[in-house]
Amino acid sequence: GDTVYLAGQVAAAAGADITVQTQQVLEKIDSLLAEAGSDRSKILSAQIWIASMGQFAQMNAVWDAWIPEGQAPARALQVVLV
Repeated sequence: GDTVYLAGQVAAAAGADITVQTQQVLEKIDSLLAEAGSDRSKILSAQIWIASMGQFAQMNAVWDAWIPEGQAPARALQVVLV
């Protein structure tokens, strides 16, 4: 139907800090949503994977600035030990 599924979006600069990586992933998501005729205001849920809880505040600051106010989707965070 009219639902768009995105999965496996990763940063282009794997060696960059979490702020840059988050910005890159969200820019890629914006692009993919636009190609599908949608945008971030229509996101229903998101699952975010980070390497350490120590990165959460930095990632979350970028996320909060990106999500339209009052339209935050359901979100799950997973810490992956690498």
